Amino acid sequence: MPPRTQIREHARAKKGTLKHLMKDLFKKHWFGLIACAILIVFNVFVNLSGSIFANFVTTTLTAGLQEGLNPFVDIIYVKQMGIGLNTNLTYLLTTLAIIYALGVVASWLWNRTMAIITQRFMNDFRIEMFDHMQDLPIKYFDTHAHGAIMSLYTNDIDTIRQFISQCLPSILQTGLSVIFSLISMLLNSIWMTIVVIVFALLMLLNTMNRGKMSAKYSILQQISLAKVEGNIEETINGLKVIKVFSHEEKSCEDFKVLNKEYQKNATTARMHGEVMMPVNGNIGNFMYV
Repeated sequence: MPPRTQIREHARAKKGTLKHLMKDLFKKHWFGLIACAILIVFNVFVNLSGSIFANFVTTTLTAGLQEGLNPFVDIIYVKQMGIGLNTNLTYLLTTLAIIYALGVVASWLWNRTMAIITQRFMNDFRIEMFDHMQDLPIKYFDTHAHGAIMSLYTNDIDTIRQFISQCLPSILQTGLSVIFSLISMLLNSIWMTIVVIVFALLMLLNTMNRGKMSAKYSILQQISLAKVEGNIEETINGLKVIKVFSHEEKSCEDFKVLNKEYQKNATTARMHGEVMMPVNGNIGNFMYV
């Protein structure tokens, strides 16, 4: 079957899967997810607070030296991004240390909470899959390799686990970081912000292009992996029959074909995925220059 046909059939079979998955996840763990979202928002603020406080620290130190004051003891009036403060370096550094400490606690809490939510959801998900498998007709098991069926419980379930535990928090973190950073940049310099936005669009175009290709071959990779596992499982179970009828060479040839297909799809998917970040990194270097 041609790769494009496989992707279309896979897409039709999986249409609405993400929507159903998210609906089920929020239905069972809405409170924990909201708590994680709040903790992630605070964690993003902590990560950005270092650059914000750096402006106040630099201005306080400069103003104190110019006025002949001790920036660690004397109260100095500073103004950055439209915010005026009567402060000194001791207050600023103490406040920053407290914020970072709270950020570490928040990061630990949301990671722990997300891990608990993910494992509980995966436990219920596997039970539902197993119960559903009991209701499937015999025809399904006759037309699907046992290894391919087991692949649903291992590889596909692990993919869902990674999406819930890693991708969802990363999407929220990245989105909030972009929003907060953009506001901070606009308050500092509009022209520099425009430069950053132009290069960010270039990164987005590269990500979309590479991501599209990576997603295409990642789907083919999962399909090929299921075929390989199905072939291995059936070969091992029927090993005695294969030896009795001297079918070893043909069985080996079939495996090599499937293994080569999996190698090609996995390599191409990994290549597009791995190239994405170095290209974005070089675009970022040009933006910095």
